[in-house]
Amino acid sequence: MDIENKIAFFNGDMIAFGYLNGRTEHLLPKPADIKNPGLPIHWSCGDLKKKSSTVNGVVEEFFADPLHDYFLNFRRYFNRKNPKLLDVFQLNNFLVLSEKAKKVVDVCDGGIHQFAKIELLNKDSEIVSGDYYTMIPLRFIRIYEDGIDLPDIVDYFDQPSPDKAFIYSYLYKISEDNSIREYLLSKGIWSMYGRPSYIFMSGKLISKLLSAGCTGLKKFTKIGRAGLGEVVYYV
Repeated sequence: MDIENKIAFFNGDMIAFGYLNGRTEHLLPKPADIKNPGLPIHWSCGDLKKKSSTVNGVVEEFFADPLHDYFLNFRRYFNRKNPKLLDVFQLNNFLVLSEKAKKVVDVCDGGIHQFAKIELLNKDSEIVSGDYYTMIPLRFIRIYEDGIDLPDIVDYFDQPSPDKAFIYSYLYKISEDNSIREYLLSKGIWSMYGRPSYIFMSGKLISKLLSAGCTGLKKFTKIGRAGLGEVVYYV
């Protein structure tokens, strides 16, 4: 299957460690109504607004209001002298895009998601060259489960399978239901409903990023690849 017909899944739980390990410093004061400033996402499912329902009601698309700027405006220190950063990588619930990658996303899925300039520094507090942006998807997609017994999900990957069992049904539906896949391919970027850190991207957008020379989109092949942030699964 060519890349334009695939769905990419970013496994952010793994990418936050290892090569991209470091510390985060917020640049804005914490709003008084935020009780836990350590949470990078401050939504509940009740905050999401349903826009559409399709594929016989199995798939629902939701949108969230933008987050307070406090969450997106921060400085990130990496524990390396010369970190090699890619054009697309994930830090917790965010995607981080280079200027080149952001331009592609603006054209293909612009006006939907929330961006902010991010300051990236090495372990000596020196600024890493290049302009980078945090991006938080404001689109969420729910795929309802139907109670079927799932097969060995490893059969649906030509790479190691994700380490969280609850994602299997979501990926299985994308793999097996062509109507769901076609619907998702018309979208750009979204998060799994109820799991903001599980970010997906359509192959049509992936193809345009690759054509623009963007890095960070190779499929995940082994743990060691997490060192450069390329922890992307394809279904």
